Amino acid sequence: MHGENLLGKCFCLPGWGGKECDEVVSKDPCTNKDDLCFYTEEAGVYAISLDRWHLAQEAELATWNANSNNNPDVGDRIDEHMKDFKEYVDVGADGANLGNFIEVGSGPWTQSLAMMKKRSFKVDKYVIMEPGAINYSANMKSTVYRHGQIDGFDGKTVVINAGGEHLDVFQESFDTLMMINVLEHVNNGISMLRNLYNALKPGGMLIFNDRWWDSEGKPGSVRATMDMDVLYHPIRMKQAVFEQFLSGFDKIYEIRDQDSYAFTLPGRDYKGTYYIGRKKNMC
Repeated sequence: MHGENLLGKCFCLPGWGGKECDEVVSKDPCTNKDDLCFYTEEAGVYAISLDRWHLAQEAELATWNANSNNNPDVGDRIDEHMKDFKEYVDVGADGANLGNFIEVGSGPWTQSLAMMKKRSFKVDKYVIMEPGAINYSANMKSTVYRHGQIDGFDGKTVVINAGGEHLDVFQESFDTLMMINVLEHVNNGISMLRNLYNALKPGGMLIFNDRWWDSEGKPGSVRATMDMDVLYHPIRMKQAVFEQFLSGFDKIYEIRDQDSYAFTLPGRDYKGTYYIGRKKNMC
């Protein structure tokens, strides 16, 4: 009633508790301009208002539009992710067919195209799901799918101008699903994870990266202006959410926390995971 179900566990919304999120609990006083309104002790910030989400999305679009001439081979930290996934060798042998493939939250350049080129992977269908797809295609010449196909990849492409919040229309539809560094930008992180799980076929492969934010603590008080990190990243979920999600997969590869190259670059002290796994057959 007052939470989100993730693989059988209920994560309660702020102000609610109990196993089924049906018990009223105390909530920190806040205003609708304060991220503290959305904070929970167990999960961190996993859901925000549409107004807050749109604010973050507009900031993100403005940033990429300002960098519209970026080389798509460099893109959004492609080299970092490539390194932490060990060049995706655990996804499959060179030339393997990944079946029906989707990348959720691809941005203008995708992470998947670099992987496809590096490993010479094939797919039956290449689906890009990105809420800024139309904007990027119209305004950024370096967008790799701006003509409706993935430039540099010989195969059928489907581009969906929508966020992963709408992934729920797909049920056990994909053999391989990639989502890299996306959750902190969404409207509801737990709903998104549930959608990812449901969209994969049993035995389907997940290629996943994101951070958890336990060390951040509660969001700060109301700010006259938000710093860039807070503005861009309203969803700040704790490790417990990720552990529950990943419990639905058999691990193939994982690197975490300080073992990650990207998480330990100068100016960063991140915690999180780079993960490849196969969906378990669960009820």
